[in-house]
Parts: sequence; structure tokens; C-alpha cells
Amino acid sequence: RSTKSISANTLVMSTILFSRILERFPELRMVSAESGLGWVPYLLETADHQWQQQRLDRIGMPLKPSDYFHRQCSVNFWYEVTGIELRHVIGVDNIMWESDFPHPTCTWPNSQDYIERGLKGVPEDERYKMLVGNALKLYHLDTNGS
Repeated sequence: RSTKSISANTLVMSTILFSRILERFPELRMVSAESGLGWVPYLLETADHQWQQQRLDRIGMPLKPSDYFHRQCSVNFWYEVTGIELRHVIGVDNIMWESDFPHPTCTWPNSQDYIERGLKGVPEDERYKMLVGNALKLYHLDTNGS
């Protein structure tokens, strides 16, 4: 990954958050794949500040960007520790794990080690959501085999 591709996540997501697409299509779900998540708290704080300063609620954007994000967007992680520490700002329901296989930044064949390091001290219910539950819900996957 180049620096440009890492910083592009902020640009793309801020464009989505301010485009009013999420307002017009409240059932639409966006996933920032292969993005990591450490950049999200900064973006949400900055976007909410901009929304407030420009009073964008008056021009068809009634919710703060962070509200749209929490309602409709997901990001993922594969090696990060700091981003997971900020999971409540990002939203535990908005985070999914990925291995990034087969790319050079992937965690394979040591994915379990990365998961344990990244989720150290995270309660079991939150771990389940980020590792399994959020993807099951987002993609409407049935674990019962029916």
C-alpha cells in the first residue's frame, strides 16, 4: 500500500458522507474494504465540526456525518491495535475483521496472532460482533444452513 492509497480512505468516505447519498438512500450500506480504521475517529470529528460550522442541516443534511456513518457505514481491520482502542467512537457495530489475503499487508498465516493482539482486553460480545456478527448481519448470512 502506498501512502496515497491509505489517505484515499478519508477522501472517499468524506465525499460519501457529505454527498447526501446516505440521506437519500437510508437503507444503503457502505463498506470501506481494505481500509483499516484508525482514520475514522479523526474523519468523524472533523466532518461533524464542518457540518456544524456550515449549518448543513439547513440544506438537506439533517444528520451529522457521524450519524450517517454509524447508521450506514462499515470499516475493517486486520492488524491495528490503536483503531480497536477507539472502537466505541467508530462504533463496534461498524467494524469487521479481514485478513487482506493475498496482499502483502495480509496477516496470513498468523491471523490468529494478529486477532489476539488487536482484540486484547475486548469483551467477548464485542469480539464476536467484529469478527463474525457484523458481517453476518450486513451480508444477510444465515448460520443455520437454511
